[in-house]
Amino acid sequence: MLYFRGFFRAEVPGYQNAKIIGLSHQIGVRETRRVYGEYRLKKEDCMNAMTFDDQIFLCGAPIEDHRKSDKGDSETFWQYVPKGGAYGVPYGTIVPKESQNTWVVGRCFSATHDAHASCRSMAQTMSMGQAAGLAAKISLDTDQNAKNIDFNKLQNALIAVGAILEMPQKIADTSRNGWENNK
Repeated sequence: MLYFRGFFRAEVPGYQNAKIIGLSHQIGVRETRRVYGEYRLKKEDCMNAMTFDDQIFLCGAPIEDHRKSDKGDSETFWQYVPKGGAYGVPYGTIVPKESQNTWVVGRCFSATHDAHASCRSMAQTMSMGQAAGLAAKISLDTDQNAKNIDFNKLQNALIAVGAILEMPQKIADTSRNGWENNK
């Protein structure tokens, strides 16, 4: 951190007297800039391994809750999707309510605090971005707005590029060369 502060002060005009007064975990970045979408992912969706007709990817990540313990110390409380399951993330979570031509992905997608704590990491963000990009293409190709695109077309396009939208029937081989067995 000190390196970056020195770099900015030396190399970026206007930063000569800059000071760090807070970091993202102190100012609550996770809780800012989240939209209300056509659907809002909830903790119950995650913990009940819900699936949706318009799901754009699966998530099996636990809910990661950073909080203060009874003693005042910082702790992380984990809640896992039961039985090693996964839940579907609906398309409506990346379409802002009442929007015609906007998609949102990553930390600003539509979710409650708890669901967000499960579905905000890099892999999920990449899946949201992939779905939003394909949805935008379909929207342009068919002259349909964000809310009215054909979900079957979107899901077929996602599957065509390797997205997994349903729980696999068998456990993946994760050995060194196991990827060859997962076709």
